[in-house]
Amino acid sequence: MPLVDERGVGLILFGLVCTVLVAGAVVIGVHFLMPKKLVERYWKQPHFGPFQLAVFTGTIWAPLRTVMLLAAIAFPAIARKRGMTEMREVVPAWCRWVAKLLGTIWVITSAGLVLATATLLAHFQASGRIALWPGQDGARVDWDLAIAIAVLLAGAGFLLVRHVISRGARGGRHDSAVTHQSRPGSPPKPSADSRSKVPPGDGERAK
Repeated sequence: MPLVDERGVGLILFGLVCTVLVAGAVVIGVHFLMPKKLVERYWKQPHFGPFQLAVFTGTIWAPLRTVMLLAAIAFPAIARKRGMTEMREVVPAWCRWVAKLLGTIWVITSAGLVLATATLLAHFQASGRIALWPGQDGARVDWDLAIAIAVLLAGAGFLLVRHVISRGARGGRHDSAVTHQSRPGSPPKPSADSRSKVPPGDGERAK
């Protein structure tokens, strides 16, 4: 009896792909219903780069603009990174609900596709139906599939390293700002209460 039910895993993959297609259709519908004020306020620099603004505005890739805005609504970390912390407060309730729903679907389907694909590849490798690396039996390596998987892993690793470096750079800038404020020679920042108080001598002279 095989350890992996190929039919079951195949049905899971088919269901995940259908879910992605349905979510894509929803995104296209939301693209035409996205509030105009929201787009005008946040779809510009410095929240997004010039390349993104040029490619995802007025082209066939325009629905990806909606994906990026919905991601910022669904995940507060993305909104903070792009300087859009007040975004969730200005969007309508239905937009927040759709963003949370699509964000949840994106996380579940992404994890499911990765796990199901890895399970099938490991099963096919163990059963000898594919060869991702040279084995003892001298089977011919499927270089096209092996290279495609290596490229995907390299891309995922690049994105992970870039995310870690960007977080470290932001943390370094924050620490340097805190160190400068706490330096003995740096003048203290006046508080609102101290600015509002008038010295007694100045008040007497004004009288």
